[in-house]
Amino acid sequence: MEPKDSEETMFFMAAFSRLKELIEYDPTDLEAMADGDESVWDACVKVGDAAQPFLSLAAGSRQAFADPVNPAFTRQWREYEARYADPVGTIVLADLLGAKAVDFKRDDTANDPLRRWKDADTFAIDSAQSIKKVVGFASDMAERGFGGGDVTDEVADGVRAWETLSSTAGQDLRGIFRRRQLVPFVNIPRHVSYREGADRLKDYLQQAHDAFIFGLPSAALAMMRTLLEIVLVGHYGASGGKLEDLINTARGLDANRKRVLHRLRKLANGVVHVKDTSGNDDRDDFDRLPSGAERVEIKLASCLATLRELIEEASSSRQPR
Repeated sequence: MEPKDSEETMFFMAAFSRLKELIEYDPTDLEAMADGDESVWDACVKVGDAAQPFLSLAAGSRQAFADPVNPAFTRQWREYEARYADPVGTIVLADLLGAKAVDFKRDDTANDPLRRWKDADTFAIDSAQSIKKVVGFASDMAERGFGGGDVTDEVADGVRAWETLSSTAGQDLRGIFRRRQLVPFVNIPRHVSYREGADRLKDYLQQAHDAFIFGLPSAALAMMRTLLEIVLVGHYGASGGKLEDLINTARGLDANRKRVLHRLRKLANGVVHVKDTSGNDDRDDFDRLPSGAERVEIKLASCLATLRELIEEASSSRQPR
């Protein structure tokens, strides 16, 4: 028996389906349509409200995946992200400000990878500074003897412990906050979650995310490579002794998708192996990444997005060999 969807999931799917029916499944010039039709406006606001819990879930947890998820919801959510989220967001903002939606210029660069990196970095700077200010305030209060006795000593000990962690463990708060924003949230389908080996898949997915977030790109790629093997064998019926063979024999993947997976394989092989078994030096793929944190992080976030798609699009009828 299939588990029931949450109330939030059902509310979003119903609201989103209603909006698409109202506009005949074409969100082109949605802002203008909403300005001219109160029912469309209200439907957009309702969809925006219904989407908020899922946006909060993606941003407010260490675990950057949901499990298990109804695949029908995932299809609707990815469609919403790709075609509706920007105009709906504009309409929700206009509703809050009591303005017309067409008066707001839509940001066509919002989904540009470099723009997303810069937005994540801005958020990271603010978040890191907030923590540093709190620690600085606590340190200042401790020096002034605020609270007296044991309280002052405990605060001073806490400040020293934080400073030790930051220096000896190399904790880059700005980078950690930024990379967490860049991790693509994964909706693990029910049939993937219930299949044998799901715990191992989720464990490696978490490790790949953690390694990326804490600034360990080589470890992240190694985890991604292992995760790719697990998904291909367990959910795409792949066979073979090498990852190259697994990609080539995977069922249901077109040539373009396999080409993307081979790029990820070569990038990861450059970290895991000096040379792959074919004699090609794949280390160059990693070494040739453009310099600068933004370029490396964008590339790795793209690899994580590739794995997300592979997990979310695994067919319930595609059984392993």
